[in-house]
Amino acid sequence: MRFSDISVKEAEIIYEPQQARTPLKFGGVVVENLYFCKVRLTVENARGEVADGWGGIFLMDFWGWPDPSLPHDDKAAAMQKVTEGFVDVVSVYPGFAHPIDIFMALECELANINERVCAAADLAPTQPFLSALVCASPVDAALHDAFGNVNGIDTYWSQSSTSSAGWTSSLAPSSMTPIPPTASPTASPTGSPTRACTASRSSCAATISTGTWTARSPCMTSVARNSTSSASRPCT
Repeated sequence: MRFSDISVKEAEIIYEPQQARTPLKFGGVVVENLYFCKVRLTVENARGEVADGWGGIFLMDFWGWPDPSLPHDDKAAAMQKVTEGFVDVVSVYPGFAHPIDIFMALECELANINERVCAAADLAPTQPFLSALVCASPVDAALHDAFGNVNGIDTYWSQSSTSSAGWTSSLAPSSMTPIPPTASPTASPTGSPTRACTASRSSCAATISTGTWTARSPCMTSVARNSTSSASRPCT
């Protein structure tokens, strides 16, 4: 374990309905409104420091899952459930790790979540894995943002070959091998560290920690997760 490795302590998902100012022609489909999904993750690093990270993306089935035989509303609902399922498994990932290691360890579980969600909703053909990756992307982005914030560094710089302070993933090539966790980090490069998103959240959000997804308003759903929830599921 490196001093910079992180563990997720809490998670929140926010769905914001967005209306296009003018219809957007996307491939063979005209998009006028869809949900923007924001994810907030609170993480702790191995030194006990805590910070938030944010990620967001449009859950656009028109791009990732363009099958015309399935209704848009059904595909949009499935994409939200896949995002929620992936947040669950990321939230209970055991121990401390780099964001890349966390995602690589859970990639096949994302595929399993996608299969289960589509089977439960009787959606065939199943959502392509590319579209499932769209569902996971705000979670992955929030992990990386939180990683940079909690360690006071630029997340992108930490992945570069010039970084030698122990920030990199265990999957990095030998030229980027991190230093032992007992060593002290070197100074961050000149420039401002990444910052957590400061976008305001609507008061209609319902924050819960019971594992049940609810909302006080159709405009937003929010969920809290912590590291004491159920054990992580095996990746099979």
